[in-house]
Amino acid sequence: MSDRPALALVEMALTMTIPMVACMRFRGHGWRLCNEMAASMLILALGALALLSGGLVTDTAALGIEHIAMLPSMLRSVMIARLSGAVANLARVGRYIPRIVNCRLRRMPFRSLSSNVAV
Repeated sequence: MSDRPALALVEMALTMTIPMVACMRFRGHGWRLCNEMAASMLILALGALALLSGGLVTDTAALGIEHIAMLPSMLRSVMIARLSGAVANLARVGRYIPRIVNCRLRRMPFRSLSSNVAV
C-alpha cells in the first residue's frame, strides 16, 4: 500500500468507475443507469475514506471493506436496472396483446371445448 492510503482509496475507486461507465455507455446504457452505477461505487469509497480518516480502520481494511461492499452495491444497481427495463418492456408489449389476440381470433375458427366441431 502507498504512503497515502486515502489517495489509494480514491484512485482505486476512480480507476474502477471510469472504465465501468465507459463500458456501459459503449453498450448503449443511458446516463441515468451510468450515474447510478458510478454512485454505487463512489459512495462506498467515500464511506471507506470516512472510516479511514476517523481512525476506525487501517488502510488495508478500508480497501477490503470497500471491495467487499462494492459487489452487492453494484449488483443492486444492476438488478434495479434489469427490473425497470423488464417492467418497461412488459408495459410496451402489454399494449399490443389485445391486438394480437383479436387478430388470432379472427383468423382461427373458435373451437368449442366440448366438441371438435368449429363454430
